[in-house]
Amino acid sequence: MGLAALGGLSACNEETPSTSSGITMPKPATDFTSEKIKQLKRSMPQNIEREREFAMRGFIAGWPEAIIEKNKGGTPSVNFEDNDFLEGEAPDTVNPLLWEHSKVMGAEGLFEVVPGIYQVRGFDVANITFVDTDNGYIVIDPLTSAEPAAAAYALVKEHIADKPVVAVIYTHTHSDHFAGILGVVDREDINSGKVQIIAPENFMEETIKEWMIAGTAMGRRAFYQFGLFLPYSEREHVGMGTGPRIALGDVALIPPTHSITRTGETLNIDGTQVVFQLTPGAEAPAEMNFYFPKYKALCMAETATGTIHNVQTLRGASVRDAKAWADYLTQAQDLFGDKSETIFVAHHWPRFGKEYINEYLSKHRDAYKFIHDQTVRMMNSGMTPNEISDALELPDSLSGEWYNRGFYGSLSHNAKAVYDKYMGWYNGIPADLNPHSPVQRGQRYVDALGGARDVMGVADVAFKDGDYRWSAELLQHLVFAEPKNKMARERLADSYEQMGYIAESAIWRNIYLTAARELRLGGPDQYKGGSEDYILGGASDGQVMDLLAVRLLPEKAADVSLSVNIIFRATGKTFNMRVDNSVLVYREDNVDMSAPTLNVTRQGFLAVALGYMSLDQAVAANMLSVVGDSAPFISMSAMFDNPGLDFNIIEP
Repeated sequence: MGLAALGGLSACNEETPSTSSGITMPKPATDFTSEKIKQLKRSMPQNIEREREFAMRGFIAGWPEAIIEKNKGGTPSVNFEDNDFLEGEAPDTVNPLLWEHSKVMGAEGLFEVVPGIYQVRGFDVANITFVDTDNGYIVIDPLTSAEPAAAAYALVKEHIADKPVVAVIYTHTHSDHFAGILGVVDREDINSGKVQIIAPENFMEETIKEWMIAGTAMGRRAFYQFGLFLPYSEREHVGMGTGPRIALGDVALIPPTHSITRTGETLNIDGTQVVFQLTPGAEAPAEMNFYFPKYKALCMAETATGTIHNVQTLRGASVRDAKAWADYLTQAQDLFGDKSETIFVAHHWPRFGKEYINEYLSKHRDAYKFIHDQTVRMMNSGMTPNEISDALELPDSLSGEWYNRGFYGSLSHNAKAVYDKYMGWYNGIPADLNPHSPVQRGQRYVDALGGARDVMGVADVAFKDGDYRWSAELLQHLVFAEPKNKMARERLADSYEQMGYIAESAIWRNIYLTAARELRLGGPDQYKGGSEDYILGGASDGQVMDLLAVRLLPEKAADVSLSVNIIFRATGKTFNMRVDNSVLVYREDNVDMSAPTLNVTRQGFLAVALGYMSLDQAVAANMLSVVGDSAPFISMSAMFDNPGLDFNIIEP
C-alpha cells in the first residue's frame, strides 16, 4: 500500500481496481424477491415523467466517443457503455424506483440550464457547471478527476464558446467537487492570480480533517458504499444514487484563493454577481449555496438534490446536523426563493419555475425536518435507534415526491444518525452496553442454537420465507464463528444479494452486493493505490504528526520514552515529537536540546516513519538529514501501524 492510501477514497483515482481471484456469480431473484419487486412497481410515484423532462431539458451534445481516455493509460477514465443495460422495465433484481432513477441519471452530456449556464452531467458522480461571464467561465465543482473535467470543458468550448476559465467555485469539501480542477485550469494561472479559487471558509481544514485521520477506514468502506468492484449489470452495479460512476484519473487539491466567510457575501466575478449562503454542518462540514441575479438561477450544492441525502454517510464521517440542514433550506427559500426561476445542484438535474422551486425547497426541507423531529420525538419516548428506523415513515405528501425518495440516503440510517447526533452509540439497553466482540458473539449464538447445521437450518427457513434480514443475521454469526465454512458463506451471500436486489438506496444495494461478492471470492478485491496522496499534500505539518499519533502501536511503545526534534524543510517549522506512555505528543516551536534533530521533507519523514524506506535511504535521497544520534527516530519508526485498504468487513 502506497502513501495514497492515507487519503482513503482519494486513492481510488490513482489506479484501477482489480479482481483478486475469480468472478462472482450473481444468482437470480427468488420468488419472494420477484413478488416484492412486482409490488413495488405497483406503488411507484407518478412524477417520474417530470424528472425525465427536467433531466433532458436543454440537451446540446454528448461525448462523441464511447470512453474518456485516462491520461496514464490503463482502464478508461469513463466508459459510457457501462450503463447500456439500463433500458426498458426494471428486472426482478433491481428495485424499480432505483432502476428508473438510474435510467434518468443516464442522461449524459452537455446541457443548457438557462442561456449562460451550462452543465455537463453523467461524466462522473457529480456535475460540472460552466457560468458565462464577460470574458470567460466560472466553473462550479470540477469533478473527481482531471480527465472528465477536461472532456466537459472541451464540449463547452466546442458547442458554446472557446473562452478561458476565470474562476473555480468549490461548493464543498468532498473530492468529487474539487479534485479534477487541473482538467480546467493550470497551476500557473492560479499562482499568478489569473484564476480565482473560491470556497467556503475552513475548506482546507475540513477537507483534510475528514480524510486524514480516518482515511483508510473510510476508503475501505467507500469500496462498499460505491460498489467500486461491482461490474455494471442488472444483478450488480446500477449506479450510486447521486450519479452513474466515479471517474478515474489524475487528482489534485488546490487551496482556495478566496474564502466565503458569511451568508450574504457578494462577489463580482468578471462582471457576474454571485451572492453566497454558507451552510456548514449540513451535507458537508464546509459548504455553500449561491445565487446568480443575472440568470435568476440558484445553485444549491448538495443541500438539495434529487434524493434524500445522508445525514451520516455509510462510508463513515462525522454525523451531520439534520435540523441545521432543514433550517438552511428555509433560509435559502427566504433569501432566494422569490427571485429564482431555475435551481441547479451538484448532482442530478435542474428544476424550473418559481412556484415549483419553492414547493421543491419546502418539501425537501420538510423531509429532513420530519426525519429530525420525529426521530427526536420517538427517542424521547424511549425508543431505540432500530425501533425508530423501523417505525419511521414519511407522510405520503412527502414520500410521493421523487426527490424525497431514498436513492442515496434512507429514512432508516438517517434516523439512526439523528439519534447518534444527540445520544451517541449506546441505545440505552444495558445488554448492549458491553456486548461480546463479533467472533465471540458468533460462537455463542452458534452454540446456543445447537451448532452450525441447526443455524443454517433456521436461516434456510427464514430465507425461503423472504426474511432475509433474519437469515443474514443468523448466518453472519456463523461466518464470524466459522469463517472457512463455505456453505455458510454462500448462504450468507445469497441473503445479502436478495437484500441488495430489493434495496431502494443505491448505496445499500452496493453494500449488500459487495458483501456477497467478497464472501464468494474468499476475501476483498485487491486494490493498488498510487504513489502520491494529494490530500496529504495539502495537510499542515501538525496534521501530518496527528496522522502518526493515530498509527502508534501501544504494545511497541510500552515502557519507552523517546524524543525527536523535527524541522520540516518546506515550511521551516520546528516541532518536538515525543513518545511516552504509549502516546505521541508534539509541540510546535519547541526543542529538546538532548534529542536528535531531523531536517526532513514531509515525504521523507513519513516514508521512514511508516517503513517505506530506511533512514539511510532517505538520507541518500536527500530527503532527510540528522544532527545527533538517529537511534530514537529509528526506534520510533518501528512503532507505527500501517493499515491497508483490504481489511475484512464481512468476516473476522
